[in-house]
Amino acid sequence: MDIDNLNVTPASPRKCTTGEVLKLHDAEMKILQSGPQGMKRLAKMRALDLQEAMPSMSDEDAEKGGSAYVILKLIGINGGLTESTRDEVKRLESNNV
Repeated sequence: MDIDNLNVTPASPRKCTTGEVLKLHDAEMKILQSGPQGMKRLAKMRALDLQEAMPSMSDEDAEKGGSAYVILKLIGINGGLTESTRDEVKRLESNNV
């Protein structure tokens, strides 16, 4: 995978983007709560998203990325964010005003 050639742009911290992020969060929460396979379902969906963005990514790497996404999502939901992450969120939010 050639990381230098990815067409990834950072999300702009605008208020219209905030609504989209909240909609995505709500949709992901529904998936996570959809049953005993909710975490697995969300991980597979994110793995497919990664492969669509980076077609040369292997299935194994995409699955790892999807699983990592779900783990980070759950850590954030459960309030397990580290102090440095909280500080960064506050910094970004203050720039978003």
